[in-house]
Amino acid sequence: MLNCVLRSRFTTIASVIAALVLACARPEQPQESRAATYVLASIGGRPLPYVPDSSADGRCVGGLRASHYALAARQWTSVDTLFERCAVRAEPDSTWTRKDSGTFALRGDTIQFENPTAGPGEARVVLLGLLRGDTLTAWGSDLDGGEYVYVRELRR
Repeated sequence: MLNCVLRSRFTTIASVIAALVLACARPEQPQESRAATYVLASIGGRPLPYVPDSSADGRCVGGLRASHYALAARQWTSVDTLFERCAVRAEPDSTWTRKDSGTFALRGDTIQFENPTAGPGEARVVLLGLLRGDTLTAWGSDLDGGEYVYVRELRR
């Protein structure tokens, strides 16, 4: 009888310890009740505004002035502010905004940005990254292949 009581208490204590370890080891994830916005801090270790090392025609160069991802309720939205600077023109930089949205899936600390309306032949996965604490790191953008490091914006 005493052996059964001790075994039961040991199992309960082990379960509580396992739950605490898992809760502490898991990175904080965006939840439906709490939205998070991540602001781009650098691309390939370089600060913004980001200008790639080369341009398509050798005279004009495009770059990224700002970017952010907002995550909430398994939905994402992104806003990028891009620009084009041409040395051959006397005009100021051309600037435009690009917006996108979709769903996201989390598997551990891996985040997968998806386009739920992708048709046949279209990519469903838009972007892959890691979400660890206050940092979102993504790869494989259309601008450059470097690491895109986003930092969670603090709420006021």
